[in-house]
Amino acid sequence: MKPYRRVALSLLTLAMSSACGDDGGGAVDAGFVCELSPDFEQGNDGAAAPLAAGPGEVRAGRISASDLPPVPGGLAVWQDGDFVLANDHFALVIEDVGDSDLYDPWGGRPVGISLVADGKMVSPGLFGEFFVLTEGQTILTQHVSVLNDGSNGEAAVIRASGFPASVPFLNPILQGLFRGLYGDMSAAIDYVLEPGAEYVDIVVRYRSLRKFPEEVPTSLHGFMFTKRVGRFAGPLGFDTEDQNLDFLGFIDDDGASYAYSKVGAQLESAISVSGFTANITDGYIIDACAETRHDHARLTIGGPGVDGLVEAMARVDGAELREISGTVRADDGTPAANARVHATLANGDYLTRTSTAADGSYSLHVPASEAVQLTIYRRGDSLVGPVDVAVEQATADVSLAPAGRIHVLATDTGTGQALPVRV
Repeated sequence: MKPYRRVALSLLTLAMSSACGDDGGGAVDAGFVCELSPDFEQGNDGAAAPLAAGPGEVRAGRISASDLPPVPGGLAVWQDGDFVLANDHFALVIEDVGDSDLYDPWGGRPVGISLVADGKMVSPGLFGEFFVLTEGQTILTQHVSVLNDGSNGEAAVIRASGFPASVPFLNPILQGLFRGLYGDMSAAIDYVLEPGAEYVDIVVRYRSLRKFPEEVPTSLHGFMFTKRVGRFAGPLGFDTEDQNLDFLGFIDDDGASYAYSKVGAQLESAISVSGFTANITDGYIIDACAETRHDHARLTIGGPGVDGLVEAMARVDGAELREISGTVRADDGTPAANARVHATLANGDYLTRTSTAADGSYSLHVPASEAVQLTIYRRGDSLVGPVDVAVEQATADVSLAPAGRIHVLATDTGTGQALPVRV
């Protein structure tokens, strides 16, 4: 057993014994005895081939190093033996128990996403980090296992269980704002992938031995490394700072992307400090002497880029989209590769974006019943647009504006000799 786990188990024993005293959540009658077991069900290693899910199927299991694709920049922290939830479209990797490279140091958290094709992880996303928090505490993970591998046709579930503890990095930031203490409870995070779903639900469970219920005043959703990828939220686009959001998207233009949301609630802007940002949603009650379920968040996974994520979110919401395609060319008629094509409504609401291929072609998806406007930009060229695209219009070819040129010759006024300068 790792040293930190021996310490953690000792802390848990102490915390559970304090359930008959004052644990920071309110005094408990010393004569009260709750017969609820604090232990959560644990599973196993899951499916032997978790990436082999067919259409409409889901799987969960441990992943091997040979299944993990390289990530541009080498920023991935996933490893051989971590766990994965997968269908035939995407995969979410959950870190095994143990010391973590993340700011949340205890394992059992998502560490990467990827699209899936032909049973292989492809187009991995530049994944950052988010915290699963109960006020200022997360779960000091003791076990990670597969509760159901999905082979029975039901949801695939990976569980990380332990007990709440303050995150060392976050404690100085949050301790003055959130004072609830929950270390006398046991807790678990369930990652749930339903057959046919394009999202993973994150469910937090508590087993409280307290005599009285505990009110968690707010649900906190914390994020790190948010500058690593584009932060996106419709209809705002990429200007998401200090905003209340229906969802928060993390965009990798070349890889898997995801939207973080709380079903039925807005993510209200709350904290931004030291690279840590957080949003809040309404609080909830942890029942006394019972197991309580809290639906914490949902990850909708799609891609590559914004448009692939927009498609996935539309399918989840049952919204109808239409495709607009075309070609972007330079002023001389040659294909314009790597031009950004943005789609908005006439009122400025941002919808989606994509980039042109090597042949200048593009396609993107917008609401089926809305006329839209396209704006096209390529570095070094002038902005083009807005280009109106009517509801019945399925194609839009665009030419970039002619590029001008400025020639500068810097010379010494005395000698006339050319000088190296920066313009």
